[in-house]
Amino acid sequence: MSRVALALVLFFGCCAPSGALAQEVPKFTQFPAAIYRGGTRLNLSTPQAYSFRTRLREAASGPINFGGHYQLAMWGCGTDCTTGAFIDATTGRVTFLPTVNTYEMRDIIDDAFKPIEYRLRSRLIVFAGQLNETGASGWHFYAVDRGELLHVLTKPYRAAGADAKQDARQAVQGSEGSAASSKNSESSEGNDVPRRVGQCVETEIASLGSRLEGVPDSGSAISYANGIVGVSYDVVEAVRRAQVGDKVTLCLVSVPSDCPKGDDRGKVYSAVNKRTGQGWSLPDASHMCGGA
Repeated sequence: MSRVALALVLFFGCCAPSGALAQEVPKFTQFPAAIYRGGTRLNLSTPQAYSFRTRLREAASGPINFGGHYQLAMWGCGTDCTTGAFIDATTGRVTFLPTVNTYEMRDIIDDAFKPIEYRLRSRLIVFAGQLNETGASGWHFYAVDRGELLHVLTKPYRAAGADAKQDARQAVQGSEGSAASSKNSESSEGNDVPRRVGQCVETEIASLGSRLEGVPDSGSAISYANGIVGVSYDVVEAVRRAQVGDKVTLCLVSVPSDCPKGDDRGKVYSAVNKRTGQGWSLPDASHMCGGA
């Protein structure tokens, strides 16, 4: 039995009290993942992967950002629709995500809403909306195992109003664990993400590398324990002097405007390394939203 399958058995068999399944949601910490430190050999042998080769090559050139050894990229698929794919850095295999349509959940969409939630150190991923244009809208919890997405739980979306907003808070914050009791809470494990310009969180450096794998002078690349990444076409000296595990204060500096639906690349984050005292500001992608 795989580790993810065992986790699902434990979750449903012993961790969710009888009658409480509707209130309980899986937590990112229940699906931990070790961080892979090697390079990526992207496999574009399937027609679908080849058709999205530009997006996938950009993801493969960046740091690990999901499930310990996956590089996840998202893009728009129409009005109120987001999809994407992730690359297994250990094998190069590409797995495509379902389409996530958020039209029916528009009453709870704000600046903090994300149609797809994931973390660097967790194999759990959460889709908020209707998947593949079928079934009910809601929060769909999946765990990745050997490149496959395994369904864990779906929490249906209720009607508009206070109940819907309560569901949104419970689904997203509940998956973070007890540390995430509010939008402004800071996770003790460094998993919280700054969602508003000017907001800062405490996290740590998860990986360091070059913008292009194996090309040291191609620029800097960094990922943090909360899943945020930073990329630069220049070699940033402060990043070069940093070390994996360094504690940093990470702040959201700017958010791009007039982006296509589902494409929010180009957010800029500043970081201050608590060990060295040095700082840097980097965008979260090589291209701005709407670019290549």
